[in-house]
Amino acid sequence: MGVHADIIVIGPFIHLKKEGALVYGPERYKDVPENALVIGAVAVAATSEESRLLARISNVEPWDLGNHRVLHPSAPQAGEQHEAIGDDEARVVYHRIRRLAGNPKTVMWFRPSG
Repeated sequence: MGVHADIIVIGPFIHLKKEGALVYGPERYKDVPENALVIGAVAVAATSEESRLLARISNVEPWDLGNHRVLHPSAPQAGEQHEAIGDDEARVVYHRIRRLAGNPKTVMWFRPSG
């Protein structure tokens, strides 16, 4: 069975906006206060291989459903490549997770489906 996954984030609007993690277009957020908590998206993986790489970057086990909070990302290893989440994109996702994890008001979860 294949698996798809994503990482969602809940945190201050201004922080998610800065990281490009907002889900909707800017017009939807025009009256949102800077420190309002909003839900966003950090990364999406469309295939099982991408999902496993996203889980490794997130430092979680894909099917350990009781432990999917992303606390400390794990740097992607050299040679871990895939068409959509290759070395460059994996590093971008890793650094985005690191920056978001640095805000104590921000929480992230890895969500598998499959």
